[in-house]
Amino acid sequence: MNLATITRTRRPHPRSRWLVPAALILLSLVPVLAGSLRLAELSAGQVTPGNARFFDSRSPS
Repeated sequence: MNLATITRTRRPHPRSRWLVPAALILLSLVPVLAGSLRLAELSAGQVTPGNARFFDSRSPS
């Protein structure tokens, strides 16, 4: 190797620099949205067979 090949590095394409962080943020939105919908469903107060166990238990004091 000569000095020219050592000092010359490839810079990543600007699009590929933000692609992975953007994908991770989008993937993390799935459980956040699902949890928000579930919390809104439980806070509505309507007791269904699927969520009866949450209304039967005592609230922490």
